[in-house]
Amino acid sequence: MSGPQYHTKAKVTEFNRRALEGLASLPGVEAAAVTSSLPLLGQFNLPYAFPGDAEPKGAVQYRMISPDYFRVMKVALRQGRAFSASDTAGSAAVVIINEAFARQNFPNADPIGQQLCVGCSYGDPAMRSVVGVVSDTKQSSLSTPAPPMVFVLFAQVPDALNVRLKQFVATNFVIRTIGDPMQLAASARQEVQRLDAALPVRNVRPMEEVLSRSIAQERFNVSLLGLFATIGLILAAIGIYGVMSYAVTQRTHEFGLRIALGAQMKDVLRLVIGNGMTLALIGVAIGLAGSFALTRLMTSLLFGVTPIDAPTFVTVSILLLAVALVACYIPARRAMKVNPLIALRYE
Repeated sequence: MSGPQYHTKAKVTEFNRRALEGLASLPGVEAAAVTSSLPLLGQFNLPYAFPGDAEPKGAVQYRMISPDYFRVMKVALRQGRAFSASDTAGSAAVVIINEAFARQNFPNADPIGQQLCVGCSYGDPAMRSVVGVVSDTKQSSLSTPAPPMVFVLFAQVPDALNVRLKQFVATNFVIRTIGDPMQLAASARQEVQRLDAALPVRNVRPMEEVLSRSIAQERFNVSLLGLFATIGLILAAIGIYGVMSYAVTQRTHEFGLRIALGAQMKDVLRLVIGNGMTLALIGVAIGLAGSFALTRLMTSLLFGVTPIDAPTFVTVSILLLAVALVACYIPARRAMKVNPLIALRYE
């Protein structure tokens, strides 16, 4: 939000309150909140310090939110309490931190009740009490560890800091819906612009799209690797079939002799498939060893899956063996149909 009408926290708080009331009243909306920045869509850092520090400890990711933000985004409360309606501009200044911030600054102490100042040199000199700790959330990308973060209420941001941050942060309304969120996009836009028709409302999209765009490069890389893997699998099947077909042709005389001496069709089938699958098993074993050695290079492309994921390795191995079995079975069937009289005369 831009313009002089939004330079004071009172006006910002009042606009947010009215907008959230309207958004929450829409059919199909479970909850609505507002934040200065969304996950995976940029970040803003401010210096922080503890009582008695002559200089700031460093910078921490800073988020201005409304009380229902954690509920809308399903961010779990790990310790203490969430923001409530009693946390107002006139009440004691409070802050909620994430687990990464707690681990970094309070490794051997209870963070609840600790005091810190965020943005002391930027117009927010208040010492804030830590009232809660929430779970870590990804911010810059899924492959980057969650950074230390602090959350403050819009209503408790001083006017001086509010004006300075206008050029760096935006106002983002977030809505949790029961059904398809895009079905409420037009209604949500109208509800906000009903309060200020000159206020631009853009980038209305579901969080799934935000997530999808954040991993677009990784998805392309994996798709490319998948394409090469599929081509490799096809070439491997063709290679196995070609080798086994050639081997059956070379051993036609042997198969005819075996059948003439009383070998059953299933014996010939077992012989051909057994030879082919033995080589396939050796190849899979070598491939698994190489995969275990190279999986660390693909760590940045994996989300929610460990580099050494047993179900993945088992599934791929079974798939490769199944392809090898089919490639061996076709030549084996031809070997079963060998006529002993013709095979014994085969040169």
